[in-house]
Parts: sequence; C-alpha cells; structure tokens
Amino acid sequence: MNTATDSTNPMLGWFTDLLENTARTIATETAQLVAEKLKEALRDHGEDRQCNAGQAAQLLGYVKPDGSPNGPAFKMYRERHPDFANLGRKIGRRWYWQRSDIEAWIKAHPRGGKVSGA
Repeated sequence: MNTATDSTNPMLGWFTDLLENTARTIATETAQLVAEKLKEALRDHGEDRQCNAGQAAQLLGYVKPDGSPNGPAFKMYRERHPDFANLGRKIGRRWYWQRSDIEAWIKAHPRGGKVSGA
C-alpha cells in the first residue's frame, strides 16, 4: 500500500488546498442560506397565520407526551366549547383558526381546559 506525502506527490498539497477552500465556501454559503431562511421564518412568525386543528391543539396545550397534538382531546374541547368552534372555519373535514383568535381565546378563558400558561 502506497501512502502519498507532500514530498512524493506534489498534487497532494494542491488537492488538500482545493478541498479546504471548497469546504470553506460551502460552509459560508450554507450559513448565509440558513440565516436568510431563519429571517424569513421569524418574519412570518409575527404575522397572523392560519392554524390547523393540530396547531390549535398545541397552542391550547392539548399534546401527547411525545409533543404531538392530541387530536381526540382537542376535538372534545372544540365540541364542548361551541364559541371556540365558531371562531374557526371548517373546510371539508378540516378545521382552521387564525392564530390571533386562538391567542385571544386563551386570554379570555384562562381556565378553559388545559390551556397553556394557566
């Protein structure tokens, strides 16, 4: 087995420099891309977004131990609170709410169900 060193193979130094420069360039470009995507995500986060039933369940604190939305518990909450259901809209079989409506509901009903922050 031959092992190449700088003294026996002059191309090794050139190849090493090429790899290091490529890695540096990729790291810089990736960091810039991640920064742009993060800024977009943070900018969108402040807007009043539409939430589906799973996201609404999480906002209200209806989550399973693994952190995923607890759909059956949230459905029961929605059925027991028709005023909350009236805030949303049903398209086909799916429910949607505005995030600001959910947050206003949480503030107005601090003891309602498992509302987070209570």
